[in-house]
Amino acid sequence: MLTRTLAVLVVSMSVVLAGCKGTVGGTGGSGGSTGGGSATGGGSATGGGSATGGGSATGGGSATGGGSATGGGSATGGGSATGGGSATGGGSATGGGSATGGGSATGGGSGTGGGSSGAATVLQHHHDAARSGLYVDAALTKAAMSTFHRDQTFSVTLDGPVYAQPLFLDSALDGGVDGVLVATEQNVVHMIDANDGGTLWKVTLAPPVALSNLPCGNIDPLGITGTPVIDLPNRTIYVDTMTSPDNGATKKHQVWALSLDTGATKSGWPVDIETALNGHNPTFDSAHQNQRGGLALLNGKLYVPYGGHYGDCGTYYGWVVGIDTTNRSATAFNTAKAGGGIWNVSGLSYDGTHFFVATGNTFNANNNWGGGDGVYALQPGPTWSTNTSDYWAPTNWQDLDNQDLDMGTAIPIDAPGVTPSAMIAALGKDGNLYLLNRSTLGGIGGELTSKQIGNSELNGAPTTYTTAAGTFVVNRIDGSSGTSCTNSGTGNLVAAKITSGPTINASWCGTHTGLSVPTVSMSTPGQDAIVWTMSNTKLYAYDGETGAELFNGGTANDSLATGTSYFNTPIIAKGRVWVAAKSRLYVFKP
Repeated sequence: MLTRTLAVLVVSMSVVLAGCKGTVGGTGGSGGSTGGGSATGGGSATGGGSATGGGSATGGGSATGGGSATGGGSATGGGSATGGGSATGGGSATGGGSATGGGSATGGGSGTGGGSSGAATVLQHHHDAARSGLYVDAALTKAAMSTFHRDQTFSVTLDGPVYAQPLFLDSALDGGVDGVLVATEQNVVHMIDANDGGTLWKVTLAPPVALSNLPCGNIDPLGITGTPVIDLPNRTIYVDTMTSPDNGATKKHQVWALSLDTGATKSGWPVDIETALNGHNPTFDSAHQNQRGGLALLNGKLYVPYGGHYGDCGTYYGWVVGIDTTNRSATAFNTAKAGGGIWNVSGLSYDGTHFFVATGNTFNANNNWGGGDGVYALQPGPTWSTNTSDYWAPTNWQDLDNQDLDMGTAIPIDAPGVTPSAMIAALGKDGNLYLLNRSTLGGIGGELTSKQIGNSELNGAPTTYTTAAGTFVVNRIDGSSGTSCTNSGTGNLVAAKITSGPTINASWCGTHTGLSVPTVSMSTPGQDAIVWTMSNTKLYAYDGETGAELFNGGTANDSLATGTSYFNTPIIAKGRVWVAAKSRLYVFKP
């Protein structure tokens, strides 16, 4: 175990530093998928992929010479690519990045000739740029659920509460140490030793804002809510804080770049969003904007989504702010009408070409659509074409506006055997799942199909996956249950299966009710699909194809004693399920 010596570093913040951290380049990833590809020379392919010479390909990817590709990526010579990335000679690329000679790239970055971390690395919300929530971990089989339990020897107290998803560094820290990154509403960022729970470093960035000093909301205090993103090749963590320099009188959104190895703030950061967007019309008003969606990174630019607070107070817009990570200049997209917040935890999803965002209700639209209750396809920048191919809203968007029935999430899905196979799944508070053609969203009323799958609001972030049984979209329902469940589940988790047409088929429902959003694990691509979610005090696992309960929360020793926050989501890494719940980090394993 590392010998920990404590020191304090002050750089407009407080840092607790344990151990000296060197630099290890690279990142990890694994490809693969299910249903109907072609393979040659020992390769394996699923979902229309093609593989040669031992490669594996999923969701239309192509792989050669042992490479692995997912979601349209291409990989050669042992590389791994996801979401349109390309990798060669052992590199790893995610979300459109490219990597060569063992380098790594995430969210569109590029890396060459670097080291590599393990495949369990989790750098962003819901694991990948597409926000699928899918993890592949050989240890988590359905059979292994018979011995699944919470690890009583691992106990970590956090300066909570925690709303952001934790992130995982597989063998990426000094000495090959695994780390878990957890950010909290106290504006504290923890780097935890994943092996023994010790603190590698901890940094307090700036004071959070008490709820009593906010115009409205339901998080107290308000600090870091959106999930950070990690640029592993450049050893940098990016995170947004809500803070105040004068005990709450002035509110600021600041975006920080932190050293992955020490937590120290990098030179020239943080970026004050109001200052960076000075002169932009409309004005960015930090007091009335909230930052809940996961951050994204592509080709050296950071993307940060913003919505409003709970309660819809004041004048806010749906924003995506792009920050150049080299010179810290900022550009932005915003909805035409006030409101339209990009409010949900998944933030932006990316399919290798476009970012997709869903918006909430706008104000005073008067039947003139101004961006509310819809989906945008944005070009990197961010920019928007205004073409009907790059936006969508249901025909009753004005009614949804009037009733505050927001759209919440838009994520890419690939459904083998369905035409078109490349779609967007959009979910909203009206209880409907909408399927859109990813290549042309279709403007007002341009959806391919829709179906009510929830008896109340669909909110949070969905997870999507494909097995031999079909392509599934699983989402949380607020305060109610699913419609036409094929099992006896009456909880607030609903799975829909996508078949040819495309057709949305109501599938299984969960048996428990909770605040968290789901994620899914497979032991190998397409096998042992297990959907994970939490109630206030329990972790649950369901068979991803049937909804059968595989882990029912266990005994009293397996409880999440501190409870969970809205939209918490577990992550999967190194044969374990990690849960950051309010003020504790928990670990479960077979």
